[in-house]
Amino acid sequence: MRWRCCGVNAESSPLQPANRDGGIDQDWAGDDQDWWDWYVTLAENDDAPIALVAGPGLRHAVPEVSEIAAGYPGCRPLVAAAATVEATLRALDGAPLAHLAAHGHHDRENVLFSRLDLADGPLMAYDVQRLPQPPRHVVLSACDVGRTVVRPGDEILGFTAALLHLGTATVISSVSRVDDETALAIMTAYHRALSAGLRPAEALARAGGHPDPNAAPATAALDAPLTPFVCFGAG
Repeated sequence: MRWRCCGVNAESSPLQPANRDGGIDQDWAGDDQDWWDWYVTLAENDDAPIALVAGPGLRHAVPEVSEIAAGYPGCRPLVAAAATVEATLRALDGAPLAHLAAHGHHDRENVLFSRLDLADGPLMAYDVQRLPQPPRHVVLSACDVGRTVVRPGDEILGFTAALLHLGTATVISSVSRVDDETALAIMTAYHRALSAGLRPAEALARAGGHPDPNAAPATAALDAPLTPFVCFGAG
């Protein structure tokens, strides 16, 4: 089994169950549904391209972003040598939706050194803090980068937290290890569910329990494996 983090022994590190479940500067006092309607309208009126990136060393990363790209006409994924740190940062800048499939690492001792492996080196958590405009919705198809560390003053730090602090409204990321093949199945199902009109948290729950976004929730298999992907921010 191939994990989306390096140095993991698959025999001694089984996939851990986890929950399935932002801050755009605004003056908003509506309920959650009103907020999400506003967010969707904003995204639909945005001409910025979708950002899709596949990092090295994962057999299913390129097939994953290629299949997702088929659902977004005109989208050109960054793969192989094109998936550099600078190219990824340019693609993330103001993107309405970004999906990164890569090896992920959570650095507990220095959380801003948490990173994703790209073609020419790591994309660090502190790198995203220099983006001129935050991406609105980011999917991190990688191990561990949903994990956080709480420092004195209740400040939450980590790769996902860096995006939320920057102003990203929604982040989908893993709080544990996830194997390459599982990530492919869940992430492609997630984007199909989004395209079918589900909100992020609903799409993630549906993707983790049933591959068909049009199926009734009750038809999802009771023994479907739990996944470590969680929806942070606006769900």
